[in-house]
Amino acid sequence: MNWKSLYLLSFLLLLTSCGSLSSPLTVQTDFLRRQRLASFHVRTPDPLLVNPLVGQRVLIQWNLPPEWLEHEDLHLEFTIRFGNRTQLLKKVRVDCAKGLYVYVLADDEFCQKEGIVSYKVDLVHDDCILVAWRHQLWVELIDIQIEETDE
Repeated sequence: MNWKSLYLLSFLLLLTSCGSLSSPLTVQTDFLRRQRLASFHVRTPDPLLVNPLVGQRVLIQWNLPPEWLEHEDLHLEFTIRFGNRTQLLKKVRVDCAKGLYVYVLADDEFCQKEGIVSYKVDLVHDDCILVAWRHQLWVELIDIQIEETDE
């Protein structure tokens, strides 16, 4: 074995021993499609293949260090903004180091709310944000109070 291959092997070993560099919180969105159904791939009868759901979903996945579970009141604060300019705040309790939460907006509710425009997810304990995830279109709203004057 020459020096270059020994150097490369030790470098790869060092990289794999350093642990995961991924974020403890990941969020993604996608549209509901019939191609995501298991029955589509195995070709079994399914009413959802004939009349599929129309909508979107947000998948929130976490992989936390075990010491974070020692915090009191550990939860996700999930704020969603919809196309009809409304928003929804959901709180999801976090009890385990690894987990997945799925929010689904489908059919009539999807049409009424005009889809998901943006979102933010914060992992919070005692009003302290440990990890934040923002959709690329997310901005904080500026609340403008307009006072009416009598003329």
